[in-house]
Amino acid sequence: MLRLSALCLLLLGACTTISETPTGTPIEQVLQRYGAPTSVCPAQHPTRYIWSQQPNGRYAWAIEVDANKQVTHASQVLTDHEFARLQIGVWTKEQVRCHFGPPAERSITPYRGIKRLVWSYRYKQNSVWESLMHVYFDENGVVQHYHPGPDPQVIDEWNLW
Repeated sequence: MLRLSALCLLLLGACTTISETPTGTPIEQVLQRYGAPTSVCPAQHPTRYIWSQQPNGRYAWAIEVDANKQVTHASQVLTDHEFARLQIGVWTKEQVRCHFGPPAERSITPYRGIKRLVWSYRYKQNSVWESLMHVYFDENGVVQHYHPGPDPQVIDEWNLW
């Protein structure tokens, strides 16, 4: 019975995500458990580590670490709530990269007669729909617009046509 209980606890522990990391956990423990992050933004205060499933996954997790190298905040960042934090005319490419990690796709598209750099992130819109969040930047690398849309990869899989 004791072995079964220990096995159940081990399996339950294996199912936790980075966003469930407790405050105060040393970053070294997080790195040992989840491996190297996709990106690190040491210029951020606090330092921000991001583990991303992009380009094909729909999740990215961020951990913020204080000067003592302990976790102060952990969250899943590819959500409607987090994308709503984008500030048009304020956020830069570097801020977007440091908040959400690298995009799944990068493209250039005409937008109102002007070419815009677009970073697209795969995510679950409303925690359900497999979508892309498109973030448009001006020539100075500042966010000008963002909106969700269906993920063409998934639509192709549906064979609607």
